[in-house]
Amino acid sequence: MTPRSCDVVLVDAVRSPVGIANTQGVLRRVSPADLLAQVLATLMDRVVMDSAEVEHLVTGSAGGRMPAWIPAIGRHASIGAARRAHVPSTSVDGAGGASTLALHSACQGILARAYDVMVAAGIESTHFTAYAPRAATHAAAAERMARRCGVTRHGMASYAERSRLRAREVTHAGEFHRELAPIRVSAGVGDDAVTVDELLCSPVETATRPLNPELDWHITGTTSAPLGEGAAALLIMSAQHANELGLVPRARIASFATVADHPDHVVPGPISATDVALKRAGISVDHLDHVEVNETHAAVPLAWLHATGINPEFVNPRGGALAMGDPRAVSGIRSITTMLTALEDTGGRFGMQAEWDPDGSASATVLERL
Repeated sequence: MTPRSCDVVLVDAVRSPVGIANTQGVLRRVSPADLLAQVLATLMDRVVMDSAEVEHLVTGSAGGRMPAWIPAIGRHASIGAARRAHVPSTSVDGAGGASTLALHSACQGILARAYDVMVAAGIESTHFTAYAPRAATHAAAAERMARRCGVTRHGMASYAERSRLRAREVTHAGEFHRELAPIRVSAGVGDDAVTVDELLCSPVETATRPLNPELDWHITGTTSAPLGEGAAALLIMSAQHANELGLVPRARIASFATVADHPDHVVPGPISATDVALKRAGISVDHLDHVEVNETHAAVPLAWLHATGINPEFVNPRGGALAMGDPRAVSGIRSITTMLTALEDTGGRFGMQAEWDPDGSASATVLERL
């Protein structure tokens, strides 16, 4: 396959801290629109450019029981973000992978020369998400993945512990600081902002027994990511327009891919997406300095490692959803944000983010640090 030129650059990326998705979570007092608005405001404050340059916002959000206004959540958030009322918005409805699809849609808009500057975002909030059916579907698919790839319960438990250890080390070293937007949980004067991932500061108990004891599942609570909530956003534009504005991009979107297979074939999806994205970027897996594979369950990155043979030290080196919780509609952009800062900190060049959904779809995005 001939490499495809991708003239889209990533100027900046920011995410909120990840909150625990329950009635006691730290972000429960923040409305979805305000949560996303605060992330968008931080993103634009970090970039020296006129906010009027932003032509469109594409927002990934979770499906489920939503108020009628949620499909326009991007509009509500952009209006709340320093009154940027001029920005139109499109919503991408989905579960896992929604924010990645938002990013890919935004990239397509720029590649088609329909837009020069776009923002891709994701939002997940307990205010409107129906979690339980999705959680059960993910677990069943992950169990099939574990069995087909020979992933053991012990192997998953070891991987989950490694993820938590890595994320806490990064947190204590302050290496997440550059990617985080502080979130005010109420409008009162003097209220402290949330500046760290909640689960990493107040660990919750996880169950070590199988999620389905009757079928002797390998998947357990310990090896499954707690549900989370949060928001994240990326500012992308054409390379030419970034040059015209005098902006120095942080990375180039080297390629992206979305694939689908039968839901029963849960393993090939992320592997196929990886192969397509790498071929489009004109590189191999050996060129990757950093890989983010979503950690909804430990079986997912372990199955991906089993298929690719890449050095495990390059995969989720700063931990993932197993450590900080899984805001599924945000996971793609959240992990790309973390990958970008890690590439800069380590001097790496290429990074790839891959994720899957139990409906058989999967996606991958390749970044080249500039």
